[in-house]
Amino acid sequence: MTPPPTPAKEYCSDGKTQEQIIEYIKSVKPDLIVIIAAWNYFSPYNKSLLTDEPNEDANQITTQRAIRRRTSETLSQLDKISKLEVFRSWPFLKSEPNYQYSRIPFLQKNSSQILVDANEFKKESKFINDVFDSLYLSNTEFFNPAEKICSDKCAFIYNGVKLYIDGYHITPQGSLLFRDEIKKMIERVEVDPLVGGGN
Repeated sequence: MTPPPTPAKEYCSDGKTQEQIIEYIKSVKPDLIVIIAAWNYFSPYNKSLLTDEPNEDANQITTQRAIRRRTSETLSQLDKISKLEVFRSWPFLKSEPNYQYSRIPFLQKNSSQILVDANEFKKESKFINDVFDSLYLSNTEFFNPAEKICSDKCAFIYNGVKLYIDGYHITPQGSLLFRDEIKKMIERVEVDPLVGGGN
């Protein structure tokens, strides 16, 4: 009889990585910290699992506990160091992008190709957004990049620009779509330097 598979488990075994990163950021004293992460990778609707406790098998309960606890803890610490800008979730592709469709004659330069239903993406993002919205952070703002490419549907080609390198990561050209928003983030710190690290 074949034994059942060992439950998936992701755990930072040394327990010091987060502490070392926080201490390094404190030493640098940045004016602005920007956090971009694949938050939905551990959504309840995704099969990826983790735990933040040693000697514990990962499951959906440990995953939600770890994300809720560690995200809150990390953002609260960073919020005390300097101005913090957190990017909310970006849609995951269900498979690798297939850009050959952009060559179909009736697709003009400004056409946007459908990625995923926006309501489905909203459902996948609900858990991490609830975590974000439960936090009381005085020095943090949240930016939602999905608002740019999602209406009823989300796109992987937007106004003729290919957005994805793979199933999640944005292309350099895609990132330039957000240059105005990023510029405003920087300008807010320049206008009020006291919100940052004081450099």
